[in-house]
Amino acid sequence: MAKRLELIPWILIAALAVGLAGTTFHKALTASFTHDESLTFNHFVNAPLADIFSYRIASSNNHLLNTLLMKASAAIFGISPFALRLPNLLAYLGFMVFSLLLLRKTAPWIMLPGFMLINCNPYLLDFFALARGNGLSYCFLMGSLWFFVRFDKRRKTGDYFLSILFASLGVLCHYTLLYYLLSLVIAGNLWPLLKRLITRDPGSFSPGMFVKMNLANLLFFVALGLVIAGPLRKLSAGDQFYYGGDAGFWKDTVGSLVETFFYGVRYGDALRISVQLMVPGVVISVIILLLRAVFRHDRRLVTESLVLPVVFLVLFLLVIINISHFYLFGSKLLIRRFALFYYPLFMLCLVYLADLVVRRTRFRPVPVFLMNGLAFLFFLHTFFAFSSTTYLDWEYDSSTARVLKMLEADVNQNKPQRNVTLGISWPFEPSVNFYRTAWGFRWLKEATRDGPSVRTDYYYVLHEDMLKVPLNGMNPVILYDDGKTLLLKLKPG
Repeated sequence: MAKRLELIPWILIAALAVGLAGTTFHKALTASFTHDESLTFNHFVNAPLADIFSYRIASSNNHLLNTLLMKASAAIFGISPFALRLPNLLAYLGFMVFSLLLLRKTAPWIMLPGFMLINCNPYLLDFFALARGNGLSYCFLMGSLWFFVRFDKRRKTGDYFLSILFASLGVLCHYTLLYYLLSLVIAGNLWPLLKRLITRDPGSFSPGMFVKMNLANLLFFVALGLVIAGPLRKLSAGDQFYYGGDAGFWKDTVGSLVETFFYGVRYGDALRISVQLMVPGVVISVIILLLRAVFRHDRRLVTESLVLPVVFLVLFLLVIINISHFYLFGSKLLIRRFALFYYPLFMLCLVYLADLVVRRTRFRPVPVFLMNGLAFLFFLHTFFAFSSTTYLDWEYDSSTARVLKMLEADVNQNKPQRNVTLGISWPFEPSVNFYRTAWGFRWLKEATRDGPSVRTDYYYVLHEDMLKVPLNGMNPVILYDDGKTLLLKLKPG
């Protein structure tokens, strides 16, 4: 009977995984291609490999490995939003697998809410249904963590090599993972010393292994430097690292992660503050546990919950490096999608902290109930907040594909002159030109960023740009209006 009960969490995890993957695949298949995705396609996917690697066009939209995978996917499956998003969709499958591998040492009824907490974030799911480097980088980060934890258990150089390899691939997907790579390397050198303090086991630190690890670090840093040093210089010179915060880590980084988690749903300030206060609560609890383990030489922290101190050390170093970089070199603090890789790291710490409480308390049903209750709330929020048509950071582009189909229908019906012109609000320029290429709209002239003030055959504008349309005695005929965007044409009054 007990064994059958232990199967229930696995069945629920499998059902949730299928549901999340199916929802994400459906969004990638049906949602309109966005501004940033289109920029990547228009400027980089069709460019020669030399131009992609050299960043001939210095733009932070060239997420190197993502661009290459988009190029490969388009060559195999043709040009479509789904084909270009396919690498990130596959990355989500990898993300879920590594999530489970990292959670499998927890108690069954903690593993289930752990999987839910890591995956039930509508903002996180957005990036696995987009042709951006973000989703790929999260998959490589989780894989890197898994191999790092396995390395600490088995002490095999190959595991550490794979951990650094995955972290380096994550950097090639999104340069913000440089913070993670640095944290991982420092943690790899500090953790054996900290582990020796906790366990008093001289075997925790091996000079030979220390040399092998840092030779691997040196190898990857040199290889990575040869690939990204030039692009980073060009991006810096082109002021491409402008996205971020200046108000402080708590407000910018933590605050923006909480804000994006709620995905535009207004639950009230009390709930938002409660969720935000979870962060210092978990951090303080883990620090107390670590200090207690060091001073009392409590080996149980290592034997019962190895993932917790290892992941927390990486997370703690990440925060220190990001804040130090901000104050010492004037860089931006990570916010929103640039800081999103903090989310699975924090949730792993929360889950393993709860698992430790379950193992050490007599009142196990209490923490199990609390964790499952919290996870269920996260699931409900994701279920109701997640949109299959809209991406939070590119909400304005949600109707572009539909609008262009309506434009095609009107053009075919009224048979206007060839080379139809479309005046647009500037954010629509990349996505309009993407669909012009992908759908073979030869009759549509290339859209420009001149704005809607130029006389054209049709206009696709944001509501606030409606007054910029030059009427000149003509009457606007609205073909589409979703409350935020308009498709219209002008007819004689």
